[in-house]
Amino acid sequence: MGTMKNRRKHKKTLTSIVVGAIYGFGFCVLGLTVGILVFLSVSADKKLLTPEIYTSVMNVIVLGYLVIVFTLTIFFPFLAARKIKKKGQSILDVAEKIKSQDLDFDICPSGVKEIDQILNSMDQMRIALKQSLESQWRMEQNRKEQISALAHDFKTPVTILKGNLDLLQVREQDNMSKDYLKDAKGSLEQMEIYLNQLLEMTRAERGYTLHMVKEELGKLIEEAVSPLVRIAKKKEITILTEFRDQGIFVLADRILFERVIHNLITNAFDFTPPNGIIQVILNRTQENAVIVIADSGVGFSDNTLKHGTEQFYMGDTSRSRKNHYGLGLFISNSIVKQHFGSLELTNDQKTQGARIIIRIPIIKE
Repeated sequence: MGTMKNRRKHKKTLTSIVVGAIYGFGFCVLGLTVGILVFLSVSADKKLLTPEIYTSVMNVIVLGYLVIVFTLTIFFPFLAARKIKKKGQSILDVAEKIKSQDLDFDICPSGVKEIDQILNSMDQMRIALKQSLESQWRMEQNRKEQISALAHDFKTPVTILKGNLDLLQVREQDNMSKDYLKDAKGSLEQMEIYLNQLLEMTRAERGYTLHMVKEELGKLIEEAVSPLVRIAKKKEITILTEFRDQGIFVLADRILFERVIHNLITNAFDFTPPNGIIQVILNRTQENAVIVIADSGVGFSDNTLKHGTEQFYMGDTSRSRKNHYGLGLFISNSIVKQHFGSLELTNDQKTQGARIIIRIPIIKE
């Protein structure tokens, strides 16, 4: 990370550029005027021209003089403005890079004093912002690691307690003790769910360790959907699969990608009424495989369409349920992004239910 490079010793100012344009214009007009007067004086003294020709030449000279002066009036301000714009373009370039948080660059001076003062201030701001973001990133990484370690540490005593409760339940107990043990075990199981969700959240934030191999996407989806069909029948829901294109190969982590399909379909179970339908459609574009999962439920609200994949988003009461902490779509989106793909939330125009579109790059044979 460098500071602003000082390559030019002699810097212009905006005032000098404008004054230079004015002087340039003035000297050109003055030189043109003097030249015309000298020409007319010599012609009149030596009687080089007849009166008729002299009058015609005078008219041409006056008209030409006005045209040239008018042209110079436009040319010099335009030249000055263009030069200032060119010098000031570096300010816009630096501002755009800072806006996109691309902070690892050096700022070159423009050679104009006032512009370089602005650039120098922007360079100091860039350095301070980069240091702040790096510090914030380190703190965030430490927080994630501490939360993950803490959750892992909690799992050990929870597992021990759960085992001891199981042993106590085996022994003879009076009815009251059985109720106490049952309540304690239920609370412990709930705590275990919370810990697992906390661990899952930290994994999604840090990024999963992927084992990417070449997979035929149609077969992968079939294997992910197959066990869910039986669950759907119990809920009186029909899962329809439609593979419009065959032989689509992608680089994927089978376990994690099946988990995405599983998450999205089980999520659709909660919002699809009895006798409803969940569609799983696979097709392709020139560059991507496209997976569409649509249900005939209540659909996403406008707010969820914008923020549904954000961590802990719980704003959509029409699609909320007990023990749902806004992690399902966040985790699925994180996995899809690690597959260099995208996940988009929409609503199906026909059923008005939720519609999720996944795009991931295909392997070209």
